[in-house]
Amino acid sequence: MNVHKFYTPSGKVTFHGLLLMPAFGFLGTVMGSYLYFLFKAHLCTIVLLFPLVLGGIAGGGVALGVHWGKIRNTVIAGILGAAAGLLAFGMTFYWGYLDLQNYVQSYALEEWEEILSDDEALTLTDQIIGDETGHTGLYGYAFFSIDSSRFSLFRIGRSSFDAYEFGETTPSWINRIIASVELLAAVLAAWLMAHSEANSRFCEKDHRWFKSKTVLTNSPESAENLTKAILADDYNLALSYVSPPADPKQAMDIKVDHCPTCRDGVMEIGVGTGMKHKAVYSQKINEQQFSELEKLGEKAKEMLKNAAEKPREEMEKAKE
Repeated sequence: MNVHKFYTPSGKVTFHGLLLMPAFGFLGTVMGSYLYFLFKAHLCTIVLLFPLVLGGIAGGGVALGVHWGKIRNTVIAGILGAAAGLLAFGMTFYWGYLDLQNYVQSYALEEWEEILSDDEALTLTDQIIGDETGHTGLYGYAFFSIDSSRFSLFRIGRSSFDAYEFGETTPSWINRIIASVELLAAVLAAWLMAHSEANSRFCEKDHRWFKSKTVLTNSPESAENLTKAILADDYNLALSYVSPPADPKQAMDIKVDHCPTCRDGVMEIGVGTGMKHKAVYSQKINEQQFSELEKLGEKAKEMLKNAAEKPREEMEKAKE
């Protein structure tokens, strides 16, 4: 059996979509970067996993704009998604830079009994950063933050100034490699979110995204005969091959991606669940074929329900 995609994005964009993608992408970037900063600085962080989540949130914002804006151009969506991931990773340093200034103010008040203004705290922060990296501002803080990290696969959150103060750091070249890998992970995750959404099936005739519906779950042993009967439009014969799966994780399912308006779509037959799900056959179908598949699914559910209830009724009669 062969699997065919039966769909290629048209590449079309809409004006409101071009506005929604960067707008939602920016919202996702701000939210994702701030959450990432809070976990990394004050709670914990897991190398690679957290940057992937960061990219997923930022790219998810762009994907939301793609969906609502009905963007079918994977190149534009992918570029904006990757840009959102890059910006989100960079903004984590912005939040850290502000946090370090607040830390300097608190430190000065507790240790030196001095109240520093925001400008004074900024000057002192840049002086500390400049002494360590040779750069100031957000650019210098990025190197300061990376070079002042302690590497472990799971890190309990501590601010960069804490690590700097106590000297618990990993060699800067290791930290920079790790940071580069995490940046790449965030960008790729964001790109994938946006690209995947733009690559989703879309009905150009009715201007609507396809919806997915599982019409039948069956035992994989009869998958080939059931498929042949369906392709021959012999739904009564197909019903005779319906049987409950012994192992739900290895069940065969028939799913239809369809336009909610015209109901044209693609039938996909697959085996397995979750990450182990594998499509084994796909074919275009029209509204009538989709309706017949829905009827087949309802009859199959009723038949399996009756088959499950019959032994129970027999046991109750035996007790009487």
